[in-house]
Amino acid sequence: MQNIQPTVGGTERPAIAIPEQRMPRIFYWVGITVSVDFNSGIQRVARCLGRELQNFGYELIPVKGTAGGVHSLSREESEFLAKWGGPDTLVRSTLPEPRDGDILLIPELVSPLLPVKEGPIGWARKRGMKVAAIFYDMIPLLHRENYPEHIVAPLIEFWKHLAGADIVLPISKTVAKDFLQFKTYHGLFHTGVDTILLPGEIPGTPRCKTARTHPGKEPFRLIAVGSWEPRKNYPRILRAVLNAREQGENIHLTIVGRDCGHTHPELNAEIFQLAEQIGEDSVSLNFFLEDEVLRTMVEASHATVFGSWLEGFGLPVLESIWNGLPCICHNGSSIGEIAPGGGTIMVDMLEEREITSAIVSLSSNEHRYAQLVNEALGRRGNTWPTY
Repeated sequence: MQNIQPTVGGTERPAIAIPEQRMPRIFYWVGITVSVDFNSGIQRVARCLGRELQNFGYELIPVKGTAGGVHSLSREESEFLAKWGGPDTLVRSTLPEPRDGDILLIPELVSPLLPVKEGPIGWARKRGMKVAAIFYDMIPLLHRENYPEHIVAPLIEFWKHLAGADIVLPISKTVAKDFLQFKTYHGLFHTGVDTILLPGEIPGTPRCKTARTHPGKEPFRLIAVGSWEPRKNYPRILRAVLNAREQGENIHLTIVGRDCGHTHPELNAEIFQLAEQIGEDSVSLNFFLEDEVLRTMVEASHATVFGSWLEGFGLPVLESIWNGLPCICHNGSSIGEIAPGGGTIMVDMLEEREITSAIVSLSSNEHRYAQLVNEALGRRGNTWPTY
């Protein structure tokens, strides 16, 4: 046996014994991750997991699907995958032939399945490979009214395609239940399913160990991170901030997320209108930011608010805890699985009065704030090596 001590953010990890034998190579499907210019939840998982697999000694072979089949990444794509804590990969002129024991791991969505004719799982099966896939959620299907059909239909085909994998790994019990119901409805019974919760560790950011202090009469700074789409709930958050300010609380809100104005223009307009009503001195609206800039904003904040009422997991909640920041979040969906344990105020995110009350309780009560900070610091943080 050999002992490997992965490190993330300068923190040593416990030695983990790995059998001394030829480890399977992992063909790593990242076609969407290397083609989009943002690093939201799924892309963060693909990058962090890929890096950690390398830390454990696996040979990672990132691949993508094109009209001509399955290919290795270009130099530019490999360099882009390595950004934001992603894996370092060799630039290959040709894709190596899979050998016995190799694995295809799909850490992202694959939509549409074509032009890879048989889909990634069919491609792997023809080469005798085992297949595993991470499953995130079925939100576009469950709330079809918020998603155009040209997005939903290919995703349904992808979820059916996952039935050909050896194992599917949902990121929460909530989405595991959704996938099992989907399988049953479509008569797909053979795929193994094993729920593995995501970690809250932020690569490159050591776990916060220092308690933050309440700002007193200075502005209480809230930060909200997430794409600008209906379920992220920004209008309710903004109205709650407006209500808290009308009660005399000195609140400053920063919103950071991917612009979805092309699909939800009315929502974007409402967000800007509410922000203008509150005042530019008290609201900062931002679309996608580099991690370094976002990290600086988080460091300057006193708490986070994650307004989403529907998630496959709710990574920003645990990342808030990792940063030692109390988090106001939803009391249901998958967030209800991961938020309990300290450092969070769980409310019904469809009720503005509850959101307002939570904000006021943090900004006006220094004792309550200190209690939540200490709870956040005391929670056990799950890490990418554990995942």
